[in-house]
Amino acid sequence: MKQKILDYIPHSLGELRAWLANFKAQLGSLGASLGYTAPQITLIQGYAQGIIDKIDAVVTAQAALDAAITARDTTKKTNLALLRIEAQKIKDNPATPAGAADDLGLNGSHHTVDEDNYQPDLSVSLVGGMPTLKFTKKGVDGMKIMHRLKGAASWSLLAVVTKSPYVDHITLANAGVAETWEYCAYGLISDTPIGQQSDVVYITYAG
Repeated sequence: MKQKILDYIPHSLGELRAWLANFKAQLGSLGASLGYTAPQITLIQGYAQGIIDKIDAVVTAQAALDAAITARDTTKKTNLALLRIEAQKIKDNPATPAGAADDLGLNGSHHTVDEDNYQPDLSVSLVGGMPTLKFTKKGVDGMKIMHRLKGAASWSLLAVVTKSPYVDHITLANAGVAETWEYCAYGLISDTPIGQQSDVVYITYAG
């Protein structure tokens, strides 16, 4: 019976970063005894540091993105409330010229959503080689999209989006080794999930 040999290099990014930092430090101490010259040690340490730098760059970028999303959502909530007040004043003002409310977009069409039974329609396919999720909002403000590696016990938040399609830029644990990812979605009204989870859809991606 064949036995699967586990890779000594960790898959999770946190553990991988720690492994790389240790490898780099230990090679600096042990490299000469292993027959490496100083330039060779520096070169190999550079391989490890290159990955560390990219991991750290993503962490920094993600933190900036999270902060930007929070700032956007806070400003949106505050300013839209103020705009609604002004819009109502315009609509209630007898002096408002005929048609002005329509010109300002204050009499838009309204969708009736059954918040208890609403269920998103979600699909996934490879478009341009990348997993691409498509949905129709059907009256809601946006979608909360969840994902998990097939076989995982729990879901993780992938994105909150207002426009379809959405491209999932997957980073494979092992380059070229296919993974199957599952997705589901919830409809959002005013940033609050409503109704039922969509059907689970899945796709296999190999980079």
